[in-house]
This record gives sequence, C-alpha cells and structure tokens, in this order.
Amino acid sequence: MRWLSARIFLSFVLVAGCSSVAQAPVAPTSQVAGDLATALPELMRGALGFDPPRADANPTDWEGWRQLFRVQLEDAGRSRTWWVLTRVAQDAVPSERFITFSMTIDGVQETIGRRLTRVSVWVQEQGEDDLHASVVELPRPARAPGAFDLCQVYLARSAGDSGDADATAALELTHAEKRMYMTCVSSFVELLRVIQGSEDLSHVLWSVIQKPNWVGVILKGGDVSVSIDPRFADAAAVMAELAPPLESLPACRFPMSVDVNEERALDCELTVCSPRPPLHLGGGIIRLVGTHPTRRERHVTIELLGSRGPAATAAAAATSH
Repeated sequence: MRWLSARIFLSFVLVAGCSSVAQAPVAPTSQVAGDLATALPELMRGALGFDPPRADANPTDWEGWRQLFRVQLEDAGRSRTWWVLTRVAQDAVPSERFITFSMTIDGVQETIGRRLTRVSVWVQEQGEDDLHASVVELPRPARAPGAFDLCQVYLARSAGDSGDADATAALELTHAEKRMYMTCVSSFVELLRVIQGSEDLSHVLWSVIQKPNWVGVILKGGDVSVSIDPRFADAAAVMAELAPPLESLPACRFPMSVDVNEERALDCELTVCSPRPPLHLGGGIIRLVGTHPTRRERHVTIELLGSRGPAATAAAAATSH
C-alpha cells in the first residue's frame, strides 16, 4: 500500500525554509507547576497543557493556536533535548501558495490541493540560552478523517477476522478509505516540515534517516523514489497518556516505514488521536518515534506536550501586563 508520489513527497520536505519571523509569544507571569514546566524555556510555558475538546470546534480553524513539542535524540546512550513551540498568528491569512498531494489509488491518480498558512516556530535546546526562530508554511487541513479514523477501520474489521481467506479479504480498504491515506500522509509531512524548518532540528532529523546510495541515484538518472508505508493493519488501541483534560483520550499506535530508492531509510512508530481540536494542527499525531534502520541505538522521539487555542493565548498575554 505505497501509493504516495515520491517526487511530491521530496518537494514537501525540501521547500520548508526560513523567512521573516513574527514577534515571539508573550510569556505569562504565572508559573506552571511541575518539573516539566521548570525545564521549559520561559517563553514556552504558557503553551504547556491542552485546551478541553469541544464538539463544535472547527478543525480548519488555526488562527491563534499554539503547540508545544519535545524532541529527544538518543544515540548510543547519549541524549539531547529540544523544546519546540509553533504558533499561528491570530490574524493569519492563507498564503497564495498551494501544496498538492497526489496518490495513485486502484490505478487512478487522486489529487488534492491545499493552501499554505505561515506558522512561526521557536526552538531551544535544553541547557542552551539561544532561542532560534523560523517560519514554515503548512497546508491547512480539510474536514476529513485522519490516521486515527483509518486505524479504527482496521481494528473493527480485524476484530472479526477468523484467519480465513474471506476474512482477510475483508480487511482490504474501499477506494474512499484509501483516499484517507492522503490525509494521514499529509499530517506526517506537516510534522516533518516543522522539524525541517529549523536548522537545529533538521540536523536531528537527518541523523536518523539512512541517506540514499548516491551512486545508485546517479545511475538511475538522478531520480529519487520515496515510498511511505503506514501499516494500519498492525495498529493497536492505546491510551493517549496526555496531560489533563485529555488523559483518558483514546489513541492508536502503528508502525510506518519510509523507503528511498527501494531501500529502508527510516522506521517509525506513530501514536495518533482523533484530529479534532485541540489536536487538529498536527492531524492528531501526538507522538512519533523514528529509528535509524541500521543503527538501532539512534532514534528521535517527537511528542506533543501542549496545544492551546486563541482564548488561552489572549489570557496569557493579559496576565503579563
């Protein structure tokens, strides 16, 4: 089930660059209790924790939202940590630029286009004083199911799988369900664009990716083929284990691999929730563990620590004055 257009995927990752940066978010005067808040850079503490879910919330509304991530790189017993804050301006307007997602499904090319929105990113390594800022452009999601919903499809069908040929065939996706892959893969790409948009974190990302054999690339005329294989059939139902009020939120965990020129480049494990506010900016992805395919002791963990909406942002700014 590797339907993603390779050349399109590479353009997603490589076009994410730096440009002018919006003013850094105002830090609240109140301190968030706990060791985690103490370790956070002061400017990021107001984004720790989650807004409560609301049934009437629109997953396409990004304005004023902030997300907080922790990125940890483990390599042969050595560990480094980065804190990452992303924010969409309250008055953000969609860019004139689009990104096109394209897959071939059942012999038919399916394409969707999404307008880009500017997202400010601040990164600080734990133990360092420098706060690095950049801007990436991310595709605003449509009202569509995400990876969590596709996991639910597989889990429901596998529950009645008796192991015979008919039951195994029943696990095959319909054409409409295969289109859900486009949403799932785009969420993964969005997370990579955030990481790639920071010079510091880009280095972290590439440290766990097996680079292609460039001799083979040259012999193939310079073409690089990339395939993404999210294995939803191996999904497991788990608890999100997020901070309150999302501590009891259901989640799913599944493996995913990325191949470059038909050779394994990255092994991943993703944990996802329903892509509804407050988890809509990342398509419901709350945790990603990426492991180097040949150096198994080297892996990066990206986990979501907070997602706050415009009301929380305004309250934080008010208490700082």
